Amino acid sequence: MPLTDAELIDRLNQRRPPAIDTLGGHVLSVDKEAQTIKVRYEANPEFCHSKVIVQGGFLTGMVDSAMALVVLAVCGLRTRVPTLELKVSFIAPGNPGYLIGTGRIIHLGKSTTFLAGELHQDDRLVVTATATAKIYYA
Repeated sequence: MPLTDAELIDRLNQRRPPAIDTLGGHVLSVDKEAQTIKVRYEANPEFCHSKVIVQGGFLTGMVDSAMALVVLAVCGLRTRVPTLELKVSFIAPGNPGYLIGTGRIIHLGKSTTFLAGELHQDDRLVVTATATAKIYYA
């Protein structure tokens, strides 16, 4: 029996990889039909390269993990999704506090997937990204 969206969100949050915990990640919503996910991240002051600007590597990790999580939500929790290629555009600085990441499947093939993601803080677009990832089904 397939999981409900609420059960899937609970499982994704219970089985978070350590990297997503480090980024303060928490799945907020999943839409399997639309193949999208929303994840809240918390950027700590320790993520900053100056007093108020989050270092780009942390922002990249956030958007990359949102894109990977949508594949787990759609393909199954035991799926592995290493990123093969990643393009990130920094639109505005990220600051300490909450950011909302979205991940979306553009195309899901048998062994690779094409993904898109964004990070928003308040009403500002902070990051956009696209990625190609390998899919390993467990």
